[in-house]
Amino acid sequence: MTSDSQMNNASSLLEETLRSLRTTERRLADMQRLAHAGSWEQDLRTGEIWWSGETFRIAGIDETDSPDLLGAFFSRIHPDDRKAVRQAYLRSIERHEPYALIHRLLMPDGCIKYVREIGHTEYDSGGEPRLAVGIIQDVTAQLDAEERAAALERNLRESEERLLQAMAVARLGFYVYDIANDSTFWSVRMREIIGLGPDDVMSFDEYHARWHPDEQARLLEKSRRAHDPAGDGVWSETYRFIRRDGSVRWLTARAQVYFEGEGEARHPIRRIGTISDVTELREATALAWIRDASMDQALNALAIGDGTGRIVYANPALARLWGYDSPSDLIGLVPEDLTEPAATARVLAEVRSTGSFQGELEAIRRDGSTFPVLVAASEVRDADSSAVYLMASFVDLTDEKRLQEQFLQAQKMESVGRLAGGVAHDFNNLLTVISGHTELALEGLAEGNPLRDDLDAIGSAAKSAARLTEQLLAFSRRQVIRPEIIDLAEVISQVHRMLARLLGEDISLEVRCKPGLGRVRFDRVQCEQILMNLAVNARDAMPQGGKLIIEAANEHITRDPGGQTATQPGRYVRLSVMDTGTGLSDEAREHLFEPFFTTKEPGRGTGLGLAMVFGAVSQNGGRMEVHSEPGLGSTFSIFLPRVDEPRSRPTPAFTQASTGMELLVLVEDDEAVRSFTSTVLTRHGYRVKVFANGVSALDTLVNTPDSERPDLLITDVIMPGMNGHVLASRLSARFPGLRILFCSGYNDGSEMRGGPMPETTEFLQKPFSSQALLHRVRAILDSGDP
Repeated sequence: MTSDSQMNNASSLLEETLRSLRTTERRLADMQRLAHAGSWEQDLRTGEIWWSGETFRIAGIDETDSPDLLGAFFSRIHPDDRKAVRQAYLRSIERHEPYALIHRLLMPDGCIKYVREIGHTEYDSGGEPRLAVGIIQDVTAQLDAEERAAALERNLRESEERLLQAMAVARLGFYVYDIANDSTFWSVRMREIIGLGPDDVMSFDEYHARWHPDEQARLLEKSRRAHDPAGDGVWSETYRFIRRDGSVRWLTARAQVYFEGEGEARHPIRRIGTISDVTELREATALAWIRDASMDQALNALAIGDGTGRIVYANPALARLWGYDSPSDLIGLVPEDLTEPAATARVLAEVRSTGSFQGELEAIRRDGSTFPVLVAASEVRDADSSAVYLMASFVDLTDEKRLQEQFLQAQKMESVGRLAGGVAHDFNNLLTVISGHTELALEGLAEGNPLRDDLDAIGSAAKSAARLTEQLLAFSRRQVIRPEIIDLAEVISQVHRMLARLLGEDISLEVRCKPGLGRVRFDRVQCEQILMNLAVNARDAMPQGGKLIIEAANEHITRDPGGQTATQPGRYVRLSVMDTGTGLSDEAREHLFEPFFTTKEPGRGTGLGLAMVFGAVSQNGGRMEVHSEPGLGSTFSIFLPRVDEPRSRPTPAFTQASTGMELLVLVEDDEAVRSFTSTVLTRHGYRVKVFANGVSALDTLVNTPDSERPDLLITDVIMPGMNGHVLASRLSARFPGLRILFCSGYNDGSEMRGGPMPETTEFLQKPFSSQALLHRVRAILDSGDP
């Protein structure tokens, strides 16, 4: 019995102990959840690990899915923090001391959790690590709150610093008047303004007492209103202040009174204000007003109006600009009599609201005509601020607007020109390949082969496309040109007969070349194209017939005649094409030289003729002017600078194409053009070294022995990395006297960056035919010693 009773007691004690342990465990788990902290242990001898439930939750690891808890936890540690965690643990083992650190966990959903980890290691009697224990706590919310508080404190501190800096820059003083305690804080700048030393004391009543006697009653009344609980507490005035040393300063002050309580219990508790010393500004303003009011000889138009804007003073420049006989004719007029009424009303409102205005207005002369003016208007007061005036100055913007329109038009034309030039450049490469391979195909076909007609049609189309790209390049001023000294009378004479056939019998052609006509530097082919294009446009403008006059004369421009020409003073030869056709509208003149703009019916032109004329004239250093009115015909005038050099010698004709065995270097970045050119030269016996760019060509050839010296360099001009001119210059230094043939269909100005062109160079325009290539190569090689 006794044994059974003892066993029952022991069993009851065990159950009680287990219940107590479970209760303790629940409480510990609850405490861990509340503290966002978990605990862990690791038997370092067996590797067995135990985690509390909160540890699993913090680490975001399921108790049943992760047998390797240490590896799973370590994978959660942010990659940038893993090294620091490992070092902290190893340092703890080495030094036999606890470790503590905060690091990040990268959770599966991508969010970052901050944890504080504290742990230590227990050792056996032999000093070997036995057990590692620790706690882990989620401190993300705590750090976020601390960071927000720190950021708020930084923002407040920075705001205070910026406010103080702004007031220092603006040279503003400020004060705080505690009404309940009758105490005042004066800032350092405020003390400087009112004449107080660092240790001087001044009550707010004394500050009021030092307002100028002439203004004290007004200021005290307004101050009383500012302190009235029924008001808004705003006080803003400009006044004179008498400092303790007796000096008088003009001050501009603004204050805000703050209240406490509601209804009848509402009362002022604090007044905060800013003050600036405007003494020098007022003196300068008064002096400027007196000086400006007496500037009858000023070049700018000046007017002074009373508070309503009615003119009380006008200088002679104002009368001249608006077309009045004398300034007295303007006295009594209002701004709406001189400028567009609706806009004027807005300007006056802004001046009265902000004190000034600067901007453009449309002015109305006495005769009703309009013109643009730049107006600067401001509100000014006399010395004692008893009277308000409006002062305005005006500048005629007519010439500036005209120049601005010309500049914007030039910018637009330049932008379109760059696009057109780029397109034409790519087309020239394509057309070189198309026309070249068409020639090669024709060479292999017998006479009578039906394919010859198809290939001839392709060749003709390629030639037409080449003429189109030539017009695009001329407009964009990217065409490679050959300027020479020419006599315009001779060029006109050469195209006269062709023009007569082109115009037809119902249009009479008259040529007027004045005696002693000067010479000009111009591309002869472009000059002929210009005459042809202008003549065609004139013919189309005279569908019922009419008269076309081509005139060339010397012109000596000494000034801008009436502001109607942009041509600079100098010696020119003027080439004019005049017709009696339908003329042009103002809108048509604005877009006249834009590519693809035309006034003709669909199908009667590409719209590139005048664009080509404009580009060619500009590229050759000339200027164009157009005078036209609907129904009164048009006159296109081209001004070309005169030169005193003798006429250029005519270019010798091509030699007959022949084969050769010389060594040629071909450098071309376009693969198709490179392949075609190499094929043509190789078929005709030449040895050809081919390169895709200048850099590779130079790297290879610079170390070539003299025994393998090339006879001719054929290079494209526009290439990435190194343009043809730079390549030619460097190879000429390696092989003195090297003959050079440039090939290009596009001029981007790179020849100016590539240094002077060697004298022994020739040029072949893209697109080129195989025959043109062979002619030019043979002619250069047969030209004798370089």
